[in-house]
Amino acid sequence: MKVCLFGGSFDPPHQGHRAMARAALEKGGRDKVVVIPAARSPLKEKGHGASPEDRLEMARLAFQGIDGAEVSDEEIRRGGISWTVDTLRAWKAASPAGTELSWLLGSDSLPHLPKWKDVHRLFSLCRFLVVPRPGFPKEVLETLEGALEPGEIQALEEGFLDVPPVPVSSTEVRRRLAEGLSLEGLVPPAVEEWIRKRGLYGAGRR
Repeated sequence: MKVCLFGGSFDPPHQGHRAMARAALEKGGRDKVVVIPAARSPLKEKGHGASPEDRLEMARLAFQGIDGAEVSDEEIRRGGISWTVDTLRAWKAASPAGTELSWLLGSDSLPHLPKWKDVHRLFSLCRFLVVPRPGFPKEVLETLEGALEPGEIQALEEGFLDVPPVPVSSTEVRRRLAEGLSLEGLVPPAVEEWIRKRGLYGAGRR
């Protein structure tokens, strides 16, 4: 079984996240993608725009309809800062023999990867699958020289998936909501409905 773990803030989840999950299943050859919203992301110093409970529900709405994708509340249940290494260790310990674990991330996360807790340990726990993001081509790996081992950088390069970058981000979605602009094509309709019903990110306050 080839299992891909997809962690993140999902604040909110958008069509780019759906495209990443599909890429892991179709281009990455994974049998299953497990979406894991963070309780608290280590690199989000200002916190999240929506509560863990709202982000979890939006993730469930966002990824419905994708065969092979499921959403886990494990990091939210664990609470505190959500360290990737802790999640991977838990999966490694609980998975049947022969399970191949991978971790899905966008190429825009690569410059921050050396700051991840126990980053070198991560490469022994999983294989990284990388989806291109606008402005962060494969050449961004060159900036990691000296911060990661050559073999680790090579593993990241081999994990790049051949899919077009999706030009949508959670930051852009939040900005458009705060400005009262349309979200058409940016988030699944069920996610937009939840955001507006809950008045998240300034929606419905104008």
